[in-house]
Amino acid sequence: MKKILKETLHELGGEIAIKIAEILLKNKGKKLSAEHIAEKSELDIKDIRKVLYILQDLDLVKSHKTTNEKKHSSYFYWVPTFENVNKYLIQKYQENIDELKQELDFSEKVLFECEECQEERYPYTEAMRHDFLCPICKKGELVSMNNTEKVKSLKEEIESLKKKQKALSKEK
Repeated sequence: MKKILKETLHELGGEIAIKIAEILLKNKGKKLSAEHIAEKSELDIKDIRKVLYILQDLDLVKSHKTTNEKKHSSYFYWVPTFENVNKYLIQKYQENIDELKQELDFSEKVLFECEECQEERYPYTEAMRHDFLCPICKKGELVSMNNTEKVKSLKEEIESLKKKQKALSKEK
């Protein structure tokens, strides 16, 4: 199992997800029921189903449903689609990049912070609206912050994620 797949699975479902993946990969080409996976792994069936549904939502496994008309029951069989892990990670990185860009936009503006409580950061217009007095503690003065380090750190983090994203795109 590739390291990146193993790390992603661990993040999504811990050791249970890794164990499920190992069983699915050992039986590649076969559709396995959650019950079969439980038998092979000695894990709780509820935990297995929970993790399988998480993985299915992220397109890392697919299920096939069969119905037994006589017993009026349905069975789900699972197959791995772990080749989609790069797609999932690229999307996740993009979401993180978008969040960091929003934070960067906010941090690049002149921001003010209370000298006393340091609870919130305020853009200039909001600080001015409060007459440069903290609306939370009502004591402290709102003073201009030095965001140079934070802005630098955010830019570096964004670039790092973009590089990871690019590397994953090439692996496809």
